[in-house]
Amino acid sequence: MTEHQTVEYKHACTDAGVPALEVSSDVNGLWMTFRFLPEHQLTTGRGEESSTTQETTQEKIIKLIKLYPSITQKGLSEQTGVSVDGVKYHLKKLKDAGIITRIGSTKAGHWKVLR
Repeated sequence: MTEHQTVEYKHACTDAGVPALEVSSDVNGLWMTFRFLPEHQLTTGRGEESSTTQETTQEKIIKLIKLYPSITQKGLSEQTGVSVDGVKYHLKKLKDAGIITRIGSTKAGHWKVLR
């Protein structure tokens, strides 16, 4: 990872309103630590609340895309507790509404929140 990429990640954290990325290294490699405010903490268990307030699935997906533009459909499924097919459904709805777009290829691309 270059210094420029590290700066970009730190700016993305700032833009998302979460604490800045912490980068460190040791003999085992490069470590990136993302700290979250309590309202951004997510659970991995299905059926559990993902924040302190009730959010719709689409709001959760938008928040995750803002935090992790390269997140996969599987990652969105794991974080929201919605099936992969359900995530695909919501992504299509969000794209059709002009709220998000996919930039680049399926594997190497990333999501962008338009509004």
